[in-house]
Amino acid sequence: MRNKETKKEYDKLYNLLNKDRKKKQSKQFYLDNKDKILEQQKQYRLKNKNKIKEGRMGSYIKYEKKYYIKNKDKIISKSRERILLKKYNLTPTMLSKMIENQNNKCSICNRNFTGVSPLIPCVDHNHVTNKVRGVLCLNCNTALGSFNDDIINLNNAISYLKYYD
Repeated sequence: MRNKETKKEYDKLYNLLNKDRKKKQSKQFYLDNKDKILEQQKQYRLKNKNKIKEGRMGSYIKYEKKYYIKNKDKIISKSRERILLKKYNLTPTMLSKMIENQNNKCSICNRNFTGVSPLIPCVDHNHVTNKVRGVLCLNCNTALGSFNDDIINLNNAISYLKYYD
């Protein structure tokens, strides 16, 4: 028993110290035997279609679905936090502060983000520089995006609306 544990520790250390060498050997073995390996994999998949379909990955996917259903709000919240940080370099606290500085209203239409029918606050940014400009409601943010942030197109839209008013 003790000898097995010692060997296990030795193997672990050896693999750690020779990681590049083992990787190189493994790659070379694959290149030398590629056709044979691919054929074996193909035969295995053909023989074990049901096993693969309903196997460990199938139960893992079922587990993931159950976990998602149970923790949907938490997952969505964390996902939004990651997007805010990655795309805009903002934390949820910074976003809340921006909304607070705008008196909890959209910068364009001045409708409240909270209330009877709450609006979805969206981070507005320059698509060229990626610099954050402010927080808009979904409708105003989509409208700006539809005009490609082009002031000329926006002025043309204003002129159009004035002409038919």
